[in-house]
Order: sequence, then structure tokens, then C-alpha cells
Amino acid sequence: MMNAFRTEIPKAEQGLVQNLKGKHPDDAWSPVVYNKGQFLMHTLEHVFGRAALDNFLKRYFAHFKFQTITSEKFARYIDQHLFRPNKDKGFGMAELNAWLYGPGIPKPFKPPFSARLNKLEHALTAWKSGALSTPELKAKHWSTQEWVYFLGQLAPKFDRKRLAELDHVYQLSNSPNAEIGLAWLPLAIRSGYTGAQHAVERHLGSIGRNRLILPVYRALTETPAGLATARALFEQFKNRYHPQTVQAIAALLAKAEKEQMR
Repeated sequence: MMNAFRTEIPKAEQGLVQNLKGKHPDDAWSPVVYNKGQFLMHTLEHVFGRAALDNFLKRYFAHFKFQTITSEKFARYIDQHLFRPNKDKGFGMAELNAWLYGPGIPKPFKPPFSARLNKLEHALTAWKSGALSTPELKAKHWSTQEWVYFLGQLAPKFDRKRLAELDHVYQLSNSPNAEIGLAWLPLAIRSGYTGAQHAVERHLGSIGRNRLILPVYRALTETPAGLATARALFEQFKNRYHPQTVQAIAALLAKAEKEQMR
């Protein structure tokens, strides 16, 4: 996620408050929306303490229930009910604005720590180097988060034989979990691992949410053969998708076709 801020997301789009002028709201989706917002909440908990933050959130939800509010209104409310009563904590509007409008992850930020993910990181390193075999990962009971993290740390075009081993031992292509599919299928497609083809069709034919299927279509469009497959699957399944998802995929396919004609 930190790498995404450094290399993938333009600095102008790294603030929590997004400029949506002339954009469809779905086009603003990125790790900023979920992850940076999550990191802000972790920071507030670290600075003010869990009890103070919980009290603020209860008051916030009670005050704004059944309403839609702007980022500016949220900022004024948190300043009045959390920052000003706790001035000694050293976190106020200047710090909040850095999160809302500035790039990257502002200070103070204490990265969350997970002992399980730390252990997984060591296993990942050993597996990639060949020091740990695929069965020795003992991943049959991994959580969704562990699989998503593990697969997300592999190169976009990874060794097909290693992916085949993973699939054979842990049946990733047969997983009904959409989040694991989202992490696994683009990796398999870009790596040329054909053993996941049936899973691609099942995933795209059973899920209609833009976030969960657009990255799979995008991976398919990166080769002429994949683009043809994407077009065929889209024609087969588009009546199952939300209209906004249909619009997004149609635009993706049109752009890919135009680029491949050059």
C-alpha cells in the first residue's frame, strides 16, 4: 500500500478529500479511499486513546444519523468535539488537513503491527527463495487477509510453475472467496498460468461489483488473446452486472482495443 502512494497514485489524488469535478465517483476508488482513511483512524486512536475516540464516534453517529455530510462539516465537528477538548495531545486541524488534502501518509503515524502477518512475511521470503516448499507453507487455514497479503507481495508476472504448485496444494482457483479471487486471478492471468481459466469465468460470471471484477478484466486486456476473452466474457455476463459496472468495463475494453490497433 505504501508503494502505491510512492509509484502508482498521482500526488494530486492522494488526499482523502477527492476532487470529483468531471469524474464519476467510482473512478476515484483507490487505496486512498479505504487504506489511508483506516490509517487516519488508527492515528486518532493512537493519539487520543481508544476511550476518547469511541466516545467521539458515538456522539458523531448520533448527531449525524440519517444524514449525508461533507468532509468540511466532518472536520468542523471533530475539531469542536475531539481536538479542542484535547489540545494537550498536539493534534488539530493542521494535522487533519495534511491527511485530508495532502499526499502520502502524514506524521504522526504508527504503522499497525500484526504478529501473524510478520510471521507470514518470513514464510513468504523463505518460499520465494526456495528454502520453504509449497506444502511447508501450511496455508490451508490461512485467513482471507493472509492470502491477499501473500499473493499481493508476488511479482505481477510470477513463475507459472510456482503458481501451479500453489494452486495444486491449496486449490486457489476453486476458492469461492471473492477477495482471494481478486488477488489470485490477475496474478494468474498476467503470469500466463492457464490452470485458472475456469476460475476467471466463474468469478466474472458470479460477481457484479465493479471493484471485484474490473481488475480481472484489466489483466485480461493486456494481451490480444486476453482481450478477445474479456470481450467474449463481457458479452456473456454483462446483463448480470450493475449499469455502472457495465459502463466501466465497456470503457476499459474500448480503450484496450484502441491501444492494440495502434
